[in-house]
Amino acid sequence: MRYRPWGQLPWLISRTEPMWSLVNCLSPERRCIAAQNAMVDIGCVDRIFTLDIVDPMSRFSPRANLLKEENRKLLQSGSCTNNYLQRELIASDAEIVEVLEHVASSGVTNLVCDISCIPKRFFFPFVKLLMRKTGILNLLITYTVPELYHTGILAEDHGPLQSLPLFGPNSFDYQVDLAVIGVGFVPLGLASLLEPFRDAVVPVELLFPFPPGPPFYQRNWNFIQEIRHTLAEKGSDPYRLHAVDPSTTFDHIVALCADGKKRAAFAPYGPKPISLAMCLYAMLNDCPVYYTQPKLYHPDYSSGIALHNGKPNINAYALRLANQDFYTKKVA
Repeated sequence: MRYRPWGQLPWLISRTEPMWSLVNCLSPERRCIAAQNAMVDIGCVDRIFTLDIVDPMSRFSPRANLLKEENRKLLQSGSCTNNYLQRELIASDAEIVEVLEHVASSGVTNLVCDISCIPKRFFFPFVKLLMRKTGILNLLITYTVPELYHTGILAEDHGPLQSLPLFGPNSFDYQVDLAVIGVGFVPLGLASLLEPFRDAVVPVELLFPFPPGPPFYQRNWNFIQEIRHTLAEKGSDPYRLHAVDPSTTFDHIVALCADGKKRAAFAPYGPKPISLAMCLYAMLNDCPVYYTQPKLYHPDYSSGIALHNGKPNINAYALRLANQDFYTKKVA
């Protein structure tokens, strides 16, 4: 186990550098404004990059655009210049990497990246690019907890199961010793990933976010039941991990993979902090990461912003401070 600083954003940032640049993502979800507004209130942000990721036109577009515009008006900027960077959700891998490389190579030294509303197809390569930049001396990731999730279908029109940009297998005949799956709400596309493991001895490890609370608990167990059906009851029991604790999740993955001796493939369907831990381990060990990207998100995917002691519940995670990385191959 290793100590890795994380906690509420105001607490963590008050113990670090005085000024930061910020990357966030404009979204119909209200929580997309929380990190930026908190940093402006504290007076610790001097440069802002806002990703505007555009979903394909659909029946959801009118409401989604209305909610995005409402959130744009609520975003505080203080005296900062806000750089808007627009990309299509279904942009090619090269287009995604290009816009993320633009931010990662912008000369910032202290950077906060808010992944609350950034799709995993964008934030996985972004974290990898940022961790490669030696000029970034301090790097924090933030995640805001929503008040509620939509009770109906959250996303539709999922694409085929594919590796995320910059997280493909490093060879055509890449063989795995285990599959690690973050338990989410809907395991669309996972059957094709799990099919090779149906009759094999390769274990499938499930990372279960806990405690999710009702009604999310039932959704997570439905997810597991669908996996069990594919694996004919051969999967291991899920391992319960706190939904907003990437540090403990990372250590658990290290243990599962015998500190890199076992080759793993990842499927991050669960909460973003658990996915962040999967991202960091996969980046360090050249593991493939697979996902089925939805083309349509419900405009009310989540609503509101959860509170912690009466203030927005914004978790901040230190990946690098004073040029020291906290997530490395060897865990002390």
